[in-house]
Amino acid sequence: FSASSPIIRSSIYIGEVYDARMEKAGWNQVDYTLDSSWKTTTVVAGPVGVMSLQLIPSIEQDPPNLPIDIQTLPNNTFIADFGKNLAGYCRLTVKGKRGQVITLRHAEVKLHPPYGPRNGSLYYANLRSAVATDTYILRGDPQGEVYEPYFTYHGFRYAEVKGYTGQLQKKNLLQIPIHASVSIVPLINTSNLIINDLQSRVQDSHLSNFISVVTGCSQRDERIGWMGDASLSSDIMALGFDMHAFFANMLRNIRDDQGEDGSIPDVVPYYRYGGRPADPSWSAAFPQVTYVLYKYYGDLRAVRDNYAALKRYFAELQTQVPQSGLSHMAGRYGDWCMLTPPSPVPISFTSAFSYILNLEQFVEMAHAVGESQDEETYANLVAKLKQEYHDSFWNETHYSRPQLTSYALPLYLDLTPLEQKEMVEVDFLNLLDSSDGCSCPRTGIIGAKYMPMSLSMLGRTDIALQVAEQIQLPSWGHMMYNTEEPATALWELWNGDIEGSGMNSRNHHMFSSIGWWIRSVDGNSTFFWFS
Repeated sequence: FSASSPIIRSSIYIGEVYDARMEKAGWNQVDYTLDSSWKTTTVVAGPVGVMSLQLIPSIEQDPPNLPIDIQTLPNNTFIADFGKNLAGYCRLTVKGKRGQVITLRHAEVKLHPPYGPRNGSLYYANLRSAVATDTYILRGDPQGEVYEPYFTYHGFRYAEVKGYTGQLQKKNLLQIPIHASVSIVPLINTSNLIINDLQSRVQDSHLSNFISVVTGCSQRDERIGWMGDASLSSDIMALGFDMHAFFANMLRNIRDDQGEDGSIPDVVPYYRYGGRPADPSWSAAFPQVTYVLYKYYGDLRAVRDNYAALKRYFAELQTQVPQSGLSHMAGRYGDWCMLTPPSPVPISFTSAFSYILNLEQFVEMAHAVGESQDEETYANLVAKLKQEYHDSFWNETHYSRPQLTSYALPLYLDLTPLEQKEMVEVDFLNLLDSSDGCSCPRTGIIGAKYMPMSLSMLGRTDIALQVAEQIQLPSWGHMMYNTEEPATALWELWNGDIEGSGMNSRNHHMFSSIGWWIRSVDGNSTFFWFS
């Protein structure tokens, strides 16, 4: 039997409408007596596919957050500021008349120029079509009522409350953080406040995007499993959390979405956005996450479970290299979200880099599981492709074009011949030093991951630190310390405070790879002390 539910509508994008007048007290108890409102159910076909044990950790709540401030606006409107941008929902405690309607609308930032007047109201344009509004209709209980939604969540720091009678008190509206139940590795405590703050933003951005899949963002009409974001963040995720089960589930999802030709889509599970085959730096998540499970957790089973599918993937990826070579390799996004000028490196430059890096990882994994013939075959292919990469992109004085990413990627792969290597290293450091007088990370998301590591490989961890602690635009420090909207989570864009709506999330982890560098540098470095 079934009956109408008090949950009238629920969507992670639109929000939830809950009519408490339609509650049926005791309906979930064994001694409940059905009345005439209950109707016979209709039998339909069940879902198809193979039923299997849930691998992914369950979603859990963290302790609630009180608002740090509640502002009163005209028309009985309240703006609650919880002080932290995260994934979750509100818990409302209220006493009122039967049929009274209260709405909770969620947002990441307050309105400010250039988006609009600084009048205390909230900014919703970057949510795009996500309404992000929960509606509660009171049953009129004189003892008071408590509501939190059942089947939705939002990415928010602020909540706009309408329809509440009287003055809204902090204790009556709480922010409930949610994320997958993963064990958290303590942050490294250093003497550097910027580095400490940056680690905290990295961790919070990850937790907000551990909702069943590794989502790209927590707030807008998207919240899907972008592979590029996950690939770039996977190292620091594995170092910052127990991601063993989460990543095992992710790899199973990737295998489920792998095409018969071996291709992987940009988004997994794949149902909208992106394309197939993916940009090679996005589908890189398949070998990268497998390698991360092996490298950090010693998981050989993950290698064996994905081995055949990875060989099919690499075979398909090879078809994306045209007869004209790596310099014309396919791709879609490249060094995504670089603040221009300068212009990003060609997409083929990052596609070929990811291809070679993933093959190197596969060679190491083949050795680990005793596949010696494959190890030799793919090692020979890597050597051939490294030479071709150099020959294709070297322009007598630099790779591709004089831009930070074009130096960082070849240096990380260690493919530059000795006769050019010293010149490349010197030019790399000079370019970084001459970028508008600051060592700012003028790269997109791929360069941002490998530039600090390449600097440390050159023995210049001091310069990498200067990059990490910059506060000028573009930098992680600008996100955290700008005067308009200091970030409590990482942004999607270096200049999110001024860029505009559309693709402009304030809780995004694709720039979080700086945390990988922080946890990888020598703990005895002269500019850090660890406790």
